[in-house]
Amino acid sequence: MMKEDYCIGSVSEEHIGTEEGCFVSEDRLQAYRALLKTIDVFIYRGYDDDRNCEIYFSLVERGNVTAYDAKGVAYCPDGPANLQPDLTEALGTLQKGQYGYRPIVDDWYLYAIWG
Repeated sequence: MMKEDYCIGSVSEEHIGTEEGCFVSEDRLQAYRALLKTIDVFIYRGYDDDRNCEIYFSLVERGNVTAYDAKGVAYCPDGPANLQPDLTEALGTLQKGQYGYRPIVDDWYLYAIWG
């Protein structure tokens, strides 16, 4: 679905983020929401050129406007930069807004970000 709907930036129960001029039918958005609810994922994030990852599934997000951290799973067919052996330890060393990744299987990675 993601490869067809490249202009979607994020989908959650409360929010839909799309690029300007993007149209995705309400039925299609409901299909995304149903999939996310099935796997109990908080939010879906789309393609990001800067990190070589196409899909982000945020599993845990906490904090406030000035400080937060998040962890999840990312699909990165070109392999992400900044691989880390331990993401919990990495959260203490990452720069603000920097992602750290640990391989899971094939092109899937756990990620953590501190901001």
